[in-house]
Amino acid sequence: MKRVFTVLFCLVGALLVLSGCANQSGNVSTAATFGAQDFYYVETLPADKRGIDSIIAQSFRERGFKASAGPMGDVPPGATFVVSYEDRWMWDMTMYMTNLKIDIRNRTGGTVAQAESFRPSLQRISPEAMVDETLDEIFKEVDMKYVTPEKEGEKDHKF
Repeated sequence: MKRVFTVLFCLVGALLVLSGCANQSGNVSTAATFGAQDFYYVETLPADKRGIDSIIAQSFRERGFKASAGPMGDVPPGATFVVSYEDRWMWDMTMYMTNLKIDIRNRTGGTVAQAESFRPSLQRISPEAMVDETLDEIFKEVDMKYVTPEKEGEKDHKF
């Protein structure tokens, strides 16, 4: 009987350690203004083989902005903002994104907004949902019309 309780205790402890808590944070400059006329250029990380740059650009377009992705340092003349990102991945039966950080800079390089999302293994969501969640952290501080509308059962885009 003692052995059963020990095993049960270990399993509950492991579950608590693995589950962790999802965490999002964002910071927007008080001088930042975003509008439908803005054009976002997402700089592709050289190591990005998962197309996170395209997912970010698509999320901007779904919010009503103009956006494209391309090589670092190749910012088109009409771009209002330059977007960079850092994604971290882990393995737990499958690869999943644990962390995504997005920075939005003006053309002179000054950061106007940044946000970060973290998801442990048991709360993993798709890369598309992680991008939406991270950008929502920025835009909820600016204008709720740019926040992804939550649809029944679709918000998490779970695997």
